[in-house]
Amino acid sequence: MKKTLLFFATVAMLAACNSKPKQGAGETPPNGTPEQIAGKIISPDAITGATYDTIRNLQLDKKQAVEMVYNAIKDAKVFYIATVENNEARVRPVGMVTFFDGRIWFHIGKHKAGYQQIEKNPNIEVALTAADGNQWIRIRGKAITEDNKALTEMIFKDNSFLQKAYNEENGRVLGNFHLKDAIAELPSGSGTVAVHF
Repeated sequence: MKKTLLFFATVAMLAACNSKPKQGAGETPPNGTPEQIAGKIISPDAITGATYDTIRNLQLDKKQAVEMVYNAIKDAKVFYIATVENNEARVRPVGMVTFFDGRIWFHIGKHKAGYQQIEKNPNIEVALTAADGNQWIRIRGKAITEDNKALTEMIFKDNSFLQKAYNEENGRVLGNFHLKDAIAELPSGSGTVAVHF
């Protein structure tokens, strides 16, 4: 009797795992159905059953878009930058972002593995928690590394503690990069919006 009940319970669980979850009204995954997105995957998230939120694209000129993204992220304390090394994901915290010359700049020491990974494969993603601590922001794009003396001087002037970490004595150099062909997913009152910059 116990074996029969165990058999039927197992069959019921397998059937539940393979059934298509119901989608709520207005829930449409991006770029088509889940089957179109992931081939054999039945639901957007087979583990949690979560569905995709519709992401609206905001149509802004580049200057407006950059300012909107910078204003959304400037007060964050930590940014997590994801890179790739030997076909494996790498994520590290970075603590500074700057608006300079109409661009959003991130900074990481040139001696660090993260900077070297960016130079080998510039496709990165940055994740952070919005300043209110309740919502996530993601930014992806192609990192453009650039030596910019005026930017570096401004960084050291505004953050004098960095001069101890990056100087001629220890040979460490602060690296700077901005993003090209970037998309930021920002929280809004009506859901997530995508901002291209």
